[in-house]
Amino acid sequence: MSSPSLLLSRLSLAATAVLSAVKRGLSARPCLFACNRLTLQPSRLLRLNLTRLSLTLLVGGTLTGYAHAGKLAIVIDDVGYRPADQAVMRLPLPVTVAILPVAPHAARMAEQAAKQQRDALIHMPMQPRGSTRVEAGALHTGMDAAAVRRTLEQALQVVPHARGLNNHMGSAATADPALMQLLMQELKARHLLFLDSRTTAATVAESTARRFGVPTLRRTVFLDDNNSLTKVQAEFQRAVSMARHKGWAVAIGHPRPNTLKVLQEGLAHLPADVQLISLRALIAELPADGKPPAASTGTGTGTGTGKHNRAPSSGLRQPGPIIEPTRTSTPATTEANSTAEPSTAPNKPNRTPSNETGVVGLEQLDLLPAPTSVPPYRHLPLLRGQRED
Repeated sequence: MSSPSLLLSRLSLAATAVLSAVKRGLSARPCLFACNRLTLQPSRLLRLNLTRLSLTLLVGGTLTGYAHAGKLAIVIDDVGYRPADQAVMRLPLPVTVAILPVAPHAARMAEQAAKQQRDALIHMPMQPRGSTRVEAGALHTGMDAAAVRRTLEQALQVVPHARGLNNHMGSAATADPALMQLLMQELKARHLLFLDSRTTAATVAESTARRFGVPTLRRTVFLDDNNSLTKVQAEFQRAVSMARHKGWAVAIGHPRPNTLKVLQEGLAHLPADVQLISLRALIAELPADGKPPAASTGTGTGTGTGKHNRAPSSGLRQPGPIIEPTRTSTPATTEANSTAEPSTAPNKPNRTPSNETGVVGLEQLDLLPAPTSVPPYRHLPLLRGQRED
């Protein structure tokens, strides 16, 4: 990766070489150089060539550094609980929003993200461990294929421009192979990606997604497990460091004041060797031999009121029109994230649908228009005080 010191070193070496050439021959006799009908003496020719050389090295080094910069993707969960969540839309466009389809302001936030051409995910409620009760509209163990399909279709009516899906809670659901297989079949059919939020170390979601050819990555950092300003700042810096040294990082946060403050300031002052990028673009650009960094560890307690450059659009069909659902407002509730343990990194992808060891590319990533035959999504009361394990 190019750095200012490396560029200066290149310029110094190049200048030394040119000066040596001048001493050997150019300075011994006049050097005629036709340029706009002017005859240049050696000193003017030297300055001209050095300027050209400097520009070439600077532009080339900058572009090379940009191409090889560490990639940082940011996803904001739980969007749609409050009108104030609109503050998320003022973050840079590469920041992806994960919209909870049962939230009272979900459809409006989804429409605003679409108008901005900002990537959005469905933040799908999923069954946590330690409770037999499940949130409204959640995926839970024991569902059959028809129920999984119906639940996803209802969520797509609220967030019809979704590029994919990540899990809201779900320590039980994402650890259930049968349920994850049914979900990935549906995501594959709709050309949607999946982000494993890793609310449990026992998750099989990412590996199942790869097995079914669903574009997938995992969360590596939770920004606001601890919502204090200093802790959020520390986690953001850890994500930046991970992107710089490991090659990429995916950080998840929530639309809370401290998180938004840290992101607004931090993303405006990213180091030159770290590039903010959308999740979708990160999946497309991840090197074939790139190994994801281990997921972070920490017990998170997200609240219901708060839980880039744009990706290349070639090969992606434009989604259908936004369908406004019938919904009733419900109060914000509390949900939590869990301890996330490191797991083994996926191996080199071969970018085939049956690939079980790599990240599938975006040539397959697309979105079908939201179905219109499913009844509008009903926003039912959410559970309060529920904690992820």
